[in-house]
Amino acid sequence: MDDEERAEIHEWLDNFLESKYELVGELSYANIYIKEINRLFDWVGVKRFKKSNPRCVIVPIVHERLAHSSPIAMELELPYLLIKPVQKNKFMRAAKKLQAIFDAHRIEPVSYAELSTELAQTRSPFYKAFLRRLVRGEMTDEKEFFEARSHVQVGNLPNTVLFLQGFLLHEKQLTVDLCSKIIQHKLEELLSPITGISFLYFNSYLLVLVRVPSPYVSFKYWAAGVNALAMAIEQLKREQIYLYLGIGNTFEKPLDLHQSYLQARKARKKPPVDCIHIRYFEDLATHPSIIKAIDLIEQTCHEPINIQNIAGHTGFSPTHFGRLFKKETGRNFPEYVAYTRLIQSLKGLRRTTHTLEQISADYGFNTPNYYSGTFKKYVTLSPSEYRQTKEIFFK
Repeated sequence: MDDEERAEIHEWLDNFLESKYELVGELSYANIYIKEINRLFDWVGVKRFKKSNPRCVIVPIVHERLAHSSPIAMELELPYLLIKPVQKNKFMRAAKKLQAIFDAHRIEPVSYAELSTELAQTRSPFYKAFLRRLVRGEMTDEKEFFEARSHVQVGNLPNTVLFLQGFLLHEKQLTVDLCSKIIQHKLEELLSPITGISFLYFNSYLLVLVRVPSPYVSFKYWAAGVNALAMAIEQLKREQIYLYLGIGNTFEKPLDLHQSYLQARKARKKPPVDCIHIRYFEDLATHPSIIKAIDLIEQTCHEPINIQNIAGHTGFSPTHFGRLFKKETGRNFPEYVAYTRLIQSLKGLRRTTHTLEQISADYGFNTPNYYSGTFKKYVTLSPSEYRQTKEIFFK
């Protein structure tokens, strides 16, 4: 804190406590320690101080950019937390609580309800931290969740996760950094009028959290949402921005949201049924023999593959296997193999300087022309164009 902020806090304390407090220079004598959190490592110092001074009450003042770390205050069982810039009414509320603590000679740790009061509503860093914990599966205690429900409208919580990655074709008029903002703005423009939408940034991918309205059981069958997403994808293409998404199932229980995230992440890596840009987890194969066959295809796709060999590993005849494979995956066997090879060849295009001839041979394509034609058919870009794209990072 600068001198002006300190003077302001001293004035607030003077008005509230009058002569009932005294500033001390030695922390070991302090009853209350107001600590500013400017970096994540400062929490380590708070933890150490609390351990060596268990009778001292610690009040962290967290910089707004570190508000996502505020749940640490609960883990340390601190009685209060403030977010910079500190507002007088919130500081006075904290002071009254601290006075009550000393009057009662007991400390009650800060709760999610108090954190959500301290921070703003759905756009707040707290709400983002709250969603991150749901998505990661870190919030498994229903008691912890229900503490927050009075301050976070449960009816508006997302129930479906979209795992999004993006690429910029030509970095001329647009920059990669600007693209993440354009993507978010476009999705908000088209989806927010019909549903609640939130975003979580994870560097190389963006999580789009939406609420599929009742009575729809999944995003796939919600026509308004599908159409809005398709429109966003097509409009962003005109800006040379290409989006690719995996979409998880819809879960009504908020604590199950991390399942939708895991499903969306898995779907993103699999061949789509219809649209190259969108892959639904519910479209993935569920038959154990077909799952086994898919794993085998992914492991050996750089080698010669035929349906007879793969069918033999499942115990089915090639004819029966072919029908079952198409039913489970939505694609016939040769198409699925070709697409799997394409997906794996992307690493060669993006991470190496190998020629197209070498890459096509490495991933099981007979000729470079066949590789290029198949790539263009499924990806809508040529291998050379894809190689020029820049991955969009979300920060």
